[in-house]
Amino acid sequence: MPSPVSAPPRRTRDSSAPATASATPWTVRRVAGHALLAAGRRTRLAVSTTGLVLHEVAEALVPVLVGAVIDHAVLPRDGRALGLLLGALVALFVVLSWSWRFGALAATHVTTLGEHDLRLLGVRRVLAHRGTARPRAAGEVDAVLTSDTGQVAGTSWAVGELVAALAALAVAAVAMIHASPALGVGVLVVTPALLVALHHLSRPLDARTGAAQQSAARTVGAAADMLTGLRVLTGVGARPAAAARYRALSRDALAAALHAARARVAFTGVSSLLSGLVLAGVALAAGLVALDGGMTLGQMVTVVGLAQYVQRPMDAVGWVLVDLAARRASARRVAALLEDAPLHPAPGAAAGAAPDPSHPVAIEVTPGATTADGTPLPPLRVARREVVGVAGDAVRTRALVEALAGRTRVTPGVRVLGVDVAALDPRTLRDAVHAPPHDVALVTAPLADVLTAGTPGTPPDPDVLHATTVGEVLEHLPDGLATVLDGAGARLSGGQRQRVALARAWATPHAVLVLHEPTTALDAVTEQHVARELVALHARRGDDRAVLLVTSSATLLAACDRVVVVHAHGTDTGAHVDLLARVPAYREVVA
Repeated sequence: MPSPVSAPPRRTRDSSAPATASATPWTVRRVAGHALLAAGRRTRLAVSTTGLVLHEVAEALVPVLVGAVIDHAVLPRDGRALGLLLGALVALFVVLSWSWRFGALAATHVTTLGEHDLRLLGVRRVLAHRGTARPRAAGEVDAVLTSDTGQVAGTSWAVGELVAALAALAVAAVAMIHASPALGVGVLVVTPALLVALHHLSRPLDARTGAAQQSAARTVGAAADMLTGLRVLTGVGARPAAAARYRALSRDALAAALHAARARVAFTGVSSLLSGLVLAGVALAAGLVALDGGMTLGQMVTVVGLAQYVQRPMDAVGWVLVDLAARRASARRVAALLEDAPLHPAPGAAAGAAPDPSHPVAIEVTPGATTADGTPLPPLRVARREVVGVAGDAVRTRALVEALAGRTRVTPGVRVLGVDVAALDPRTLRDAVHAPPHDVALVTAPLADVLTAGTPGTPPDPDVLHATTVGEVLEHLPDGLATVLDGAGARLSGGQRQRVALARAWATPHAVLVLHEPTTALDAVTEQHVARELVALHARRGDDRAVLLVTSSATLLAACDRVVVVHAHGTDTGAHVDLLARVPAYREVVA
């Protein structure tokens, strides 16, 4: 295993302020603006909107041109005018088709690139070295970074269709004014009133849609968590409880979705009813004007055609407002993710301190040290080269792991290699301490690359493979170390995944290694082999690394140099056998 190395050169760029270095907060308006207008997308949005507008305007002009053909070519029997007007009609259809093509292409570009940029911002925020103060389930983050970013970026289509529908309504109104001023003015008065009414009616739908999406994200997160830990849930008999929790969340999501659907149906129904009333009124008015001789036959055809046509853009306006309600809700969720406060404050004057790899004490937790939420941390002192086990109070021991990993804030009194963790930049802390989460996370890559993720470019250490029994796993893989772990290792059993993760962690070059229940999925024989061989390998190589095993496994604890047991009355330290003999709380932990 590579020797622990000193921290690499400090990075100067701080990427943890919410999403970008800008002090401007992420709001719904800013998220939508970034998706639609940033990185040169403003021009493409203009092209897409122009194309969609030309398409709709061309459609609105079709009845106008047909009416002109009747009045100026058919009735007077003018062959030359008929040829010219039919040619104009063909040209109009060419514009109609090609404007849609270019508009749709530009809108697709804006949507795809905007979605990509929002996802990059979200990933950068989630992976920011200062972390996020609000914990989010993996499923919730996945929903925001996939579904919601796509919804927000897709606003380019909604904007184009809304502007196109309004432009088509304006052209139709002008054509009707030309045929009958009173009729055209009526359309110009009724249409804005209809749009204002629809806008106000869409507000309750906006709130209900947001609640439905939030509930759905919680359900997705619960499902992802349950599937990830399905084997563990089965082993401890917790599948019924997990299923009951998922069913409750699913019912809540269903209720919220139905609530939003009812609002959507009601809004759509009212929108269609109002549009239908406008259509009927236009048709009736046109008929009355024609009966009074106030328009020609061609104008009558134009008005009737436009009366039939305007229902579609009016319906589109109502539908787009419904669609924008859902997109606003998605934009709020993306903005909330990007605005998540960092877990760790910005580096101060003391942030230049770096752990000293040669310091004799690798980990020191002084009495009275706590996490930011007040959870007391067990007093502890681990020297370099030691393998120390920690067992006992689950809340306090887990808080210790999270503190050393930098996944929670701590008060002064927790030191790593002589430097207080509270004064360390999170990246510097992670350069010195490797404390992987208990839940195994593997990437889709060749197994050899997975095993050497901490030391890229070096082959897997055969001694580590033997100690962690990964060699036995290789016997069941078709291509050995070259086997690609499809689905992030989903085809491996829980025990196999855990062995791979343990070998990967042991191969990292960090000066401090913290492992939290690393063998829960291993059988007793394999666990005993792993405990014996890894500790022996550590001693045989004279590793300077300090290893902290936070576990309730008697097998692992027995292999440690010493054990610290955390209980209600404080802590006790000693060898495994010694603690078994004199500390009742320890016997309860490892029983």
